Amino acid sequence: MENIKIQFGFLFVILVSLYSCEPRIEMDMSQWGDNSLITNVQIMKLETQDGVKLEEYYVDETTLTGTRRVVVSSGAAVVDETAQTVIVNLMAGETITGLAFLIYHYGTKVEPLNDAPTAGIIGDLSTGPYTYRVHSADGSHTDWTITVNQL
Repeated sequence: MENIKIQFGFLFVILVSLYSCEPRIEMDMSQWGDNSLITNVQIMKLETQDGVKLEEYYVDETTLTGTRRVVVSSGAAVVDETAQTVIVNLMAGETITGLAFLIYHYGTKVEPLNDAPTAGIIGDLSTGPYTYRVHSADGSHTDWTITVNQL
C-alpha cells in the first residue's frame, strides 16, 4: 500500500511538471501601438563644487562633495509630432559644450543616429541638429531631429 502511494505521488509530480512545461503564451506587443513619441527634451550640465549646496554626506566629520544635474534649457521644448522635430532653447549665457540631452519619450529605446551624442552623456552639442530613433514596443520606430537654439 505504501508503495502505491509513492508511485501515485511520483506520477502526480511528473504530470504537474509536464503540464507546467508547456509553451508560454507570447505577449502581443502590437497591442500597444506605435508609441515612438518624444514628449520633451531638456539640456543639462553637471555641476560640481565644494559649497554648502552640495554637501551630502559626513564621514568621520569630513565633508564629501557631490555632483548634481542642472537643467540649462529655457522653458519647454517645441515638439512637432507631425514633422518629428524638437527645438530646445539653451539659456542665455550657457556654453554649448559640456552638455547633454534629457529625452522624455514613450518608446522602449532611444538610439542616437549619425554620430549624435548619447542622451544623458555629457558632450559637445555645437554640431547639431541631431537625429535620434525612438523604438516602440510594437516594433515600429520614428526618427526625430533635435535642434538646439542658443538664446
